[in-house]
Amino acid sequence: MKPHRYLEEVKDLLHFWGKARPLANARQSWHPVVYHGLDVASVGDLLFRSHRTSVERIASLLGWPRSSFEQAVLFLLSLHDIGKLSRPFQAQVESLWPTALGEWHRVSAEPRHGACGLWLLDELVADELDAIFPGWSSTERSSFLAPFVGHHGRPVSLPEGSSVRVFGAACENSARLYIRTMCGLFAPEPLPRLERTTLSRVSWWLAGFTTLADWLGSAQTTFAYEAPELTAEAYLENVAHKRAQTAMRRAGLASCNVSSPTGLRGLTSHAFAPSPIQAWAEEVSLPDEPFVAFIEDVTGGGKTEAALVLAHRTLAAGRARGLYVAMPTMATANAMFDRLAATYRRLFQAGSTPSLALAHGAARLHDGFRRTVLPIDDPSEVVRDGDADDRDQSGPACAAWLADEQRKAFLAEVGVGTIDQALLAALPAKFQSLRLFGLAERVLIVDEAHAYDAYMSRELEGLLAFQAALGGSAIVLSATLPETVRHRLAAAYRSGLGNPGVTFTVEDYPRVTLVSATSVDEAAKLPRPEMRRQLAVERLPDPESAITRILDAERSGAAVAWVRNTVDDAAEGAERLRVCGIKPTLFHARMAMDDRLVLEREIMNRFGRNGDPARRPGTVVATQVIEQSLDLDFDLIVSDLAPIDLLIQRAGRLWRHPEREARPVSGPRLLVVSPDPQGAVEADWYKAMFPRAAWVYRSHARLWLTAKHLFGRETVSVPEDIRALVEAVYGEEAISGIPIAFERNLNESEGESGAQRSVAASNLLIPQKGYGGNHVGWDAEVRIPTRLGEKQTVLRLAWCDDDQIVPWSSDPDRRRAWALSEVSVRASRVSGSLETARALQRTVALRDGWTRYDEDKILLLLRPEVEGRWSGTVLDGKGAEIKVTYDRREGLRFQGNGG
Repeated sequence: MKPHRYLEEVKDLLHFWGKARPLANARQSWHPVVYHGLDVASVGDLLFRSHRTSVERIASLLGWPRSSFEQAVLFLLSLHDIGKLSRPFQAQVESLWPTALGEWHRVSAEPRHGACGLWLLDELVADELDAIFPGWSSTERSSFLAPFVGHHGRPVSLPEGSSVRVFGAACENSARLYIRTMCGLFAPEPLPRLERTTLSRVSWWLAGFTTLADWLGSAQTTFAYEAPELTAEAYLENVAHKRAQTAMRRAGLASCNVSSPTGLRGLTSHAFAPSPIQAWAEEVSLPDEPFVAFIEDVTGGGKTEAALVLAHRTLAAGRARGLYVAMPTMATANAMFDRLAATYRRLFQAGSTPSLALAHGAARLHDGFRRTVLPIDDPSEVVRDGDADDRDQSGPACAAWLADEQRKAFLAEVGVGTIDQALLAALPAKFQSLRLFGLAERVLIVDEAHAYDAYMSRELEGLLAFQAALGGSAIVLSATLPETVRHRLAAAYRSGLGNPGVTFTVEDYPRVTLVSATSVDEAAKLPRPEMRRQLAVERLPDPESAITRILDAERSGAAVAWVRNTVDDAAEGAERLRVCGIKPTLFHARMAMDDRLVLEREIMNRFGRNGDPARRPGTVVATQVIEQSLDLDFDLIVSDLAPIDLLIQRAGRLWRHPEREARPVSGPRLLVVSPDPQGAVEADWYKAMFPRAAWVYRSHARLWLTAKHLFGRETVSVPEDIRALVEAVYGEEAISGIPIAFERNLNESEGESGAQRSVAASNLLIPQKGYGGNHVGWDAEVRIPTRLGEKQTVLRLAWCDDDQIVPWSSDPDRRRAWALSEVSVRASRVSGSLETARALQRTVALRDGWTRYDEDKILLLLRPEVEGRWSGTVLDGKGAEIKVTYDRREGLRFQGNGG
């Protein structure tokens, strides 16, 4: 950024303040808006160097020389806060009112400075930009400018009102001088006009880039406030440049060089030969354009490893600079984070310090992630981990700046988190553009793509459209992806490329699919030989039969999992097993996070790939938390009837580790508790046996189809029968011939699914509208739903110690302790707690560790009973008092209210 000419200092312009919230002991109380603009532009200059892949992609999409694109963006970055040259903004601090504006007087705070910036650049001083945007229409120019002035998390609109009141001659003249000053420093060249579609696609990237540059350029720890003593040129060269380098280093955003692709064995510690799908990932010819890949294979078949190999090759080809793995739940995200922590450095050259970030609502509660966070003053410091891989003994690391906020996780070289965090990039959530910017530079890996309902599947389609529009690639993994879902996801991705529609021909399973704008490549693949098996399937007529079979299996020394469809059913099942003399492990989501994380680790240590064989025998009674992406192995699995894809997922935890030779049972067997699908059935066919689960799985017609086709055979050939089973339940012809008793239920459930897709579509942003064209409906992030379903209430567990309220978790960090003490329940079950009001009146210590985001959470004060069980009282949906109990091993239970 070499200036073309020197500019004389203009004191009036430099005395417009831009920042005025000094840190303690700061030597200066405010920072000129001109200096802040140069801070942000300097950061942008370094971001260009570290984000070459996406910069070149965007410049190519525009059809502009890269140098012209960079000059234009740096110039507009320097103007991003030009709206602060307005009376409403300057009047916020009376003592800093510029003398050029005359005597201070109270002014309305509206319009905000983002809208004022658009007003200035788009209308009042638009002629100053005519040389840069020759021949551009007002709409085109506004679309290109909107991302720069709308950098506070959402687009801005032109305000209404008198320009004289808001600006006046002094502000307008200062704005003109500001623009001319920055033109002299950055010398932007005339920009050719753009096609509307191209302009819209690029606007999202520009919004994210501007947000990132502004966040970094606003950090006082790096960009200390300076008195207006230097010319703009002198400040740029002598101050802003150097501080930007420090900001990038502290944030951990320096580029990491990708290692040379070495295939599966180079990325993992696996000694066995690649499976056919993994070999495909090593050898397939990657298109010279963005792509989405679908990898469909049996559970435990190595899909994740295949995706990592494919992603690594994409990185090495200069098509991405990192990856983000999106998981269906926090538990699966935690497991994937632990899985990648030991190997992710192999994606990058030795000596580099790539960041590994975890993104979900409880990420900072994960001990493994907390240990990765580097000191903010020295992100080059390496955290040592004795469990790291042999090639590089450096453990997982994440710069503190990246770790302190979920949206920043998308800027780490490798991110792992829930799908929800990624979906927010396609919704009108605050700062969604930063998520999009990060994802566009990463290979988006969506695991367990079958696990989402109609609402989330439609959101995923919208996310893939955005990923494609910004030039990013994606990989979708599933063992049980229905054909209609694969088609929709592929078509959505292609729509983002401007080429909607796709046709598939390969129906075999396992299979791989590679879709780009100009090609569709499909191939059937054989499974890994050891994953072929004959899975015995048996229907059990009732839960009592399940208990009998579980008792027999445990007495033989087997590892057993009983998967139930609701928390209350799981708790009841575990209790009945205890009455019969065995001690099952109960695993579900209605536990304090502190206890749940401990339990997750315990189960992985017992039943995971590296589990202790001596501790292996025993029974786990679990809910759906066990069925996805957890690398667990059981000798026998019993399950309540669930949709076919979920039963297949549950069966994927059966004899999962072929290297385990000694088994106390003769072969893999899936026992399913289910009503009989044969003969006449009534409308309450499923509800009569599973009254609680009937509200979880609403399509009882699909459940009947599952039972009909699953129990119509004695064994399931894996993988040969998997595709046929899934399509028999979800295929277009599946519903023909269902019993008349289910017609109403089918119509209601199909209508509900259609309504969910419609709601999702109405919430989604549209890439073709552009960043400035999607400003209707934006709201704070916490109000944007990524999932539909009954509202949840958060309880915070606590107990009394000498009249002081103590959080359930004993973590020394008070704020973290309260977060680890949380349990979520359906809002219909709990409306409040009498103890909350009483406790708030009795002690102020409660507020230590609570923030404004915790105001809606309910305090549940527990008292000890016997044998580790505690009890308390809550109010139900009608305001009546209900007793609840809590046990670290059993979780929260409601007494006298449905279990």
